[in-house]
Amino acid sequence: MEGFYILPETSDTLRYFVELRAGERWFYASYRVDPGADRPVRVSFTRFYRVNGGREPIPLGEIDSLFLSVSNYNSATGFSARLAIRELGFYRH
Repeated sequence: MEGFYILPETSDTLRYFVELRAGERWFYASYRVDPGADRPVRVSFTRFYRVNGGREPIPLGEIDSLFLSVSNYNSATGFSARLAIRELGFYRH
């Protein structure tokens, strides 16, 4: 596999995080979703960082969970987000 992909729908331009966990090792990357975009967003595994550990290859055979979250770093109080997922998975070239 080369990376993670998502085919999303949103009403606002937002940045999301995808986190992959392999036991006690957590890896994350961010991606942007724009309204009206009708194509998958792809995030190469080379763009993932290890939480508390910099960059290292993700042990793909050991991934046991996947999390998606919205980045509210620059959001206002009372911020909410909507993300509709039409398709989600991993891709190969």
